[in-house]
Amino acid sequence: MTDPRHVELLKNIGLFESLTEDDIESLSNRLEDSEYDEGAVVFSQGDQGESLFIVEEGAVEISFGEGRTRVALM
Repeated sequence: MTDPRHVELLKNIGLFESLTEDDIESLSNRLEDSEYDEGAVVFSQGDQGESLFIVEEGAVEISFGEGRTRVALM
């Protein structure tokens, strides 16, 4: 069953603006809600990519490297 919240979320993301209504609905049916605690590691460099994460609420830090060579994008 299509979640109207998922449909609206996708419609407001520029990456998906060229999709038809049918495509948006089809994609929305594949979305799964997940929640993560602050500071949780969602995935690590080198992990096989199997998902696309859409941050609906909150913030995310993406970082790589260690020590003085560590780079963080927020």
